[in-house]
Amino acid sequence: MASLAGILSTIPDPRDSRGKKHSLVKILLLAIIGFLTGKNDFTNMVHCLKKQESELKNYISLENGIPSHDTFSRIMRKLDNMQMIYAICDWFGSLTDTYGKQLIIDGKGILAAAMKNRNGRTPYIVNVIEEASRMVLMQLKVDHKENEMTGIMKVLDYIDIKDRVITIDAIGTQRSIIKKIKQKGGHFVLPVKER
Repeated sequence: MASLAGILSTIPDPRDSRGKKHSLVKILLLAIIGFLTGKNDFTNMVHCLKKQESELKNYISLENGIPSHDTFSRIMRKLDNMQMIYAICDWFGSLTDTYGKQLIIDGKGILAAAMKNRNGRTPYIVNVIEEASRMVLMQLKVDHKENEMTGIMKVLDYIDIKDRVITIDAIGTQRSIIKKIKQKGGHFVLPVKER
C-alpha cells in the first residue's frame, strides 16, 4: 500500500522557494485531515487542527506548527486540481485491491442543491465504487456546463480500469464510453437501451 505522503510528494510545489515554513506534503496532509473531519473552510479547519496539534505531532513533524488559514488558501488556489485528484485517486486505489473486480460508476444529482443554484440546474457528482468493499474510490463534480456522460468520460481518464469490470446504468450505454473502456483494457456490463 502506497503512503499518502509518498503519493502527495509527487505533486509539484507551486510556491516560490523563498520563505517556506511548511513543506507542501505536510500542508496537503493537514488539509486532507481537516476536510475528513468535516471542515470545509480553512479558518475552521485551522482552528480544529490547532486543537489536535499535540496528537498530530505523533504522526507528522510540525516543527513550525499548523500553517495559517491564509497559507492553506494561497496554496490551494495555486495547485493544479487535476494533480490533486490523481494523487488522491492513486491513494484510494492503493487501499483496496481492485484487480479483476467490479467498479460501479454512478452519477447522482444533488437535488437539494438545485434550488440553491442560480441557474436552477441540478449539480451532479460521478462516483466510482468498488463493489465488494463498497469503498468509494473517487468522486468527481460535474462542471455546470457539462453533463453526466462527460463526467463519466473524465472519471475513466483518472482511474485504472485494466482487467476490471465496469458497470454503469443506462446513461453509460454510449459508443464513446464503451470505446474508452475497451481502449483502457477494461470490461463492461451495460444495460441495453431501446431505440
